[in-house]
Parts: sequence; structure tokens; C-alpha cells
Amino acid sequence: MTNSANGTVPAGWLKMPENATPSNWVCPLDYKWTTLTATIFATATQYGPVVVASVVNDADFQVSPGNYVSGWRWLTKPAQFAAWTFHNLPTDRKLYIYLTPLVTRPSGNGGGSGYSTDVKITYETRTGSINATVALKNTHPEFRMPADTVGWGYETFGYLMIPADKIPIDGQITVTLTKFPNAEHVAVNKECCTIEYF
Repeated sequence: MTNSANGTVPAGWLKMPENATPSNWVCPLDYKWTTLTATIFATATQYGPVVVASVVNDADFQVSPGNYVSGWRWLTKPAQFAAWTFHNLPTDRKLYIYLTPLVTRPSGNGGGSGYSTDVKITYETRTGSINATVALKNTHPEFRMPADTVGWGYETFGYLMIPADKIPIDGQITVTLTKFPNAEHVAVNKECCTIEYF
């Protein structure tokens, strides 16, 4: 602002210094003051107060070799894993890792619906990596059956909270999901892991 001796300058803004020239300081006449809302970080979508960060680049999704069926990679052996790398996350609030993989207990050529399982989740923090067990709960446990349901009823969900003081300073977190021995089969894709916050 050039002529703001009696005007109010928005917080964070400065008056033009006395030794500055208007041509190097003043905005064009058709510019107006704007009020900024909360910052939305790259690869994120806002739903009301909730922000959902997703992996966009293929390079940020790594998965063990396995059966590929209809856009999903099946983790069927112990220690098989999938990893998602998220960028530009906020570092001043807690975050939630939200998971929606498919789970089944194979029988014959295919698996049935209604199964849940546990997986190991690892993520890097400011002070080292953290390992946690996350329960993937099935959305249709009332329809548990061994017969092949062609993917219907396989979806599960689980989540894990990351405290704000654990988030790396650069706002980058890699989440790794690993299959436990003797656990149900788990199918993953790029979209089945998000980080959510408000």
C-alpha cells in the first residue's frame, strides 16, 4: 500500500518504504485485496473441513510382484508389501492414514466375501520409523462365505493416526503396508491408501 497512513494494512502486509518508488511497489489498479483460506496441499482434495491427500504419480506407488486382477495387485505371500509416498503434507496437525484394501480368504480358484485381517503399517517420522498393526475391517462381515463372490464384499477399511510431532519436517511420508504370515490375502492399488486431515 502506498497511501496507507490513515488506512488499515492487512495482517502480514507492509506499507511502502519511504525510499521505494511506486512503480516498484504498487500493484496494478485492477488488483484487489483477497482473503486467503486454508492452504490445500498438492494432490489433495477438500471435502468441507476434511482434506484427503492421494498418491498421483505412479512412481510414488510401489508394490511387490503378485497377481494383478482388475486394477488390484494381490499380496498373497508373507512379507509382500505396498508403499505409497505422499508429498507436501502439513506438519502442524495430526494426520490419519486411511486404508481401503480388498481382503479375502482364497478357496479354490477365488475367494469369498466378509473377511477381515491385520496388516503391518510402517512410516518414517522425524526420529525414525514406526511400526504398527492395523486391523482391516470388512464392510460386510454378515456375508462371510468361502465361495467366490467375484470381488463383491472384499472391501475393508482401517486407519492409523500420526501425531503432529512425528511428521517429517519436509511433509513427506511413505506408508508401507506389509502382509503378515498366515493372514488373509490383501489386494492393493494406488487409490486404496490416503492421508486425511482437517
